[in-house]
Amino acid sequence: MSETVTEQKKIRDLDVVSHPAFQGEIIKVVEQIQQQRWARPAAKEGFRYKRNWIDQLITSNQFNSDFFLDNALSALMRQSPLPAALRQPILDVALTAFFATKEIIEKENEKD
Repeated sequence: MSETVTEQKKIRDLDVVSHPAFQGEIIKVVEQIQQQRWARPAAKEGFRYKRNWIDQLITSNQFNSDFFLDNALSALMRQSPLPAALRQPILDVALTAFFATKEIIEKENEKD
């Protein structure tokens, strides 16, 4: 019986990831991160911000929603070839989008 529950859960997770709203939610989360990044105050004179994963993606011209969309599924499946410093933020974005999409699907199912 536990196998059936696990199989149903996997199918449901696949339904969430393949739902059209999943991509939209990833784009929303990435845009929120971008807005927070561009809105942060300048560092005090003589100081600078510590370089983080956002800086790494900006430097490599990958700080966009396409990069996150391309890597979200492999990060969720724990099969991403990216270094851990990039994998974790991608996983965070993907999980945020996953749970937001799951709520959307549950609301759609309640209407039916």
